[in-house]
Amino acid sequence: MMKKYHIAVFLAAVFLIAGWHASRSYNTYRINIKKLDILRTQERYLKQRITTFEEKKNVLTQVADFTGRASQLGLTPGQWDSFGVDLQNVAMSFADLQGLLDQADSGQAYYFIPRLLWVRVAGIPSVFKTKGAAGKNSNGMPEDQTAPNPSSAGEDGDSDTVISLEGRFLVRHHRRDHG
Repeated sequence: MMKKYHIAVFLAAVFLIAGWHASRSYNTYRINIKKLDILRTQERYLKQRITTFEEKKNVLTQVADFTGRASQLGLTPGQWDSFGVDLQNVAMSFADLQGLLDQADSGQAYYFIPRLLWVRVAGIPSVFKTKGAAGKNSNGMPEDQTAPNPSSAGEDGDSDTVISLEGRFLVRHHRRDHG
């Protein structure tokens, strides 16, 4: 009879040991699943970083190609001079205005960057022309005190417009390739 108890105790011990090993294995499995999830997240992050890095590298390559072509064509800042244009309330005729606007153009050796163009034509009231009181016109806008009357601004009395023009001319240095 002792043998039955021995077998029962032995089987109970085997069952407890097997349960303990199964519990350890299950805990190790759960830990490994968490580690795998973390590693997959890190892998996605690193792949995203590699993609971002490659995109930035492509952009920098394009910038280098562009600046190389610009340098070959003479489009670097050191090869251009900059001249400011600041005309404020200058009275002139339509012919002079046409000539000025023709000059404020761009070509291969020069480029005009406009910032402001304001033209007031004689006989046409300015947006700010006022007949009201207290420095406000009929639209409630402040009165324009800066622009002279075109008919009285010119010395010869034949000015048709008053113009304000601000901008910058970029002019390429003259090439000395021929000696």
